[in-house]
Amino acid sequence: MAAVNVEKKAAWMHAIVLLCAAVAFGVSSVFMQELVGAGSPLMVLMWFFCFLGLAKIAQPIYMMKVPRGLRPLRSWEVRGDVYRKLGVPGFGALLKNTPLRLLNTQVYLSRSRRELLDVCRWVESAEAIHFWSAVVLMPYIAYCVWSGRWTALAWFVVLQVVGNAYPIMHLRTVRGRLAPLCRRAAEAESRPAI
Repeated sequence: MAAVNVEKKAAWMHAIVLLCAAVAFGVSSVFMQELVGAGSPLMVLMWFFCFLGLAKIAQPIYMMKVPRGLRPLRSWEVRGDVYRKLGVPGFGALLKNTPLRLLNTQVYLSRSRRELLDVCRWVESAEAIHFWSAVVLMPYIAYCVWSGRWTALAWFVVLQVVGNAYPIMHLRTVRGRLAPLCRRAAEAESRPAI
């Protein structure tokens, strides 16, 4: 019973932190809009980072999901030839071996089997966050094409590639490597104790 109360208290604390972050991002958006104007690409950039931040803060109480049709890994993704040619392993090394690693420490393993299952969930959630972030940016990219804002379009395409496409490809690669380990860990955990 005490463990349930601790979990409820932790969920409430995460919800309060999420609410405070949402309010802070909202107030910041108002100030930013007054500074640069509502139509500025900087507003879209700020909302992009706010979305990523709120999704990350929400993870302990709600983990986003990749749409069901896009979730399964394709055989060419697991083999990794295409991703290797695109430099995805180098991107992963950049994330792992620089301070960028601190942006999402939950996707790195230590040694515990229980932690392995948690890492599998965090990796999939991180992939979903970047997927939905890419979806959120698409209307503005379309608007840039429609209105002829070519400089903004170029910057947001770069942001879409570096900020979403490469993280998604890297996380799918990681998920492919972890999948057999996660399956075995889940099977081991579901077996009754002797």
